Amino acid sequence: MEIFIGVFTVIIIIISILMVISILLQEDKSGGGMGVLGGSSQSFFGASSGNILTKITSILLVIFIISGIAVSILCSTATSESTITEKDIQKKQYENRTLVDTKNDYIEKKDSTTDNTKK
Repeated sequence: MEIFIGVFTVIIIIISILMVISILLQEDKSGGGMGVLGGSSQSFFGASSGNILTKITSILLVIFIISGIAVSILCSTATSESTITEKDIQKKQYENRTLVDTKNDYIEKKDSTTDNTKK
């Protein structure tokens, strides 16, 4: 279980880095072409790079959301298996009380038999 959580966490980190890069490479919507990297996305990816980068960003976003949901489900099942509930605590207290009571009964019985021999 912990391996899957680690794998999905690494996937989320890689996807977020790729999303930042794809968002920074997208052309500015104002049409000036002077985005974060000075319009380098047009010269690097060609004239239709806006459509490609938008699709890549959308796909990365879907993968990011699915990975995030998967990690949250895996973490919730992992913690529910290892969490001590109120019922478990009460059961343990009852078991301990029963053990103490039986020991006390044994000690009281032992004391009462020793008292009878002294009389």
